[in-house]
Amino acid sequence: MLAKSSVCRLITENHTVYTYSHTKIMSETKEIREITEAELPAALKDHWKNAKASVERNNHGYAIKFLQAILKEEPGFLNARKLVRQAEIIESGAAPGAAKKGLLGPAGAGAALLYVRPRKILRAL
Repeated sequence: MLAKSSVCRLITENHTVYTYSHTKIMSETKEIREITEAELPAALKDHWKNAKASVERNNHGYAIKFLQAILKEEPGFLNARKLVRQAEIIESGAAPGAAKKGLLGPAGAGAALLYVRPRKILRAL
């Protein structure tokens, strides 16, 4: 990490001057390299096997914990990302496409419903 310091001065209404140092911590960006199952370290291979076994036994919450631990160490392991997403969808009880539709359904449908209903109500009167 890189640190950047600057000195700031604050002058109040009664002309009191406060000086303080402000340090910003700037993180270095790290490129994520995609890795395969064969490239996983031995400890993470055990987690991967346990996660796959947990998914097969429908123990998705346990699998999610293993997969998150793997992704914390190796964020480029794409198979773990895919499996954790599937497990989270099943664990939440949502339909597979529901996560993409948003709160009010397909894009734009929620706004269209807001305009249709008042017209129907007015026609009924």
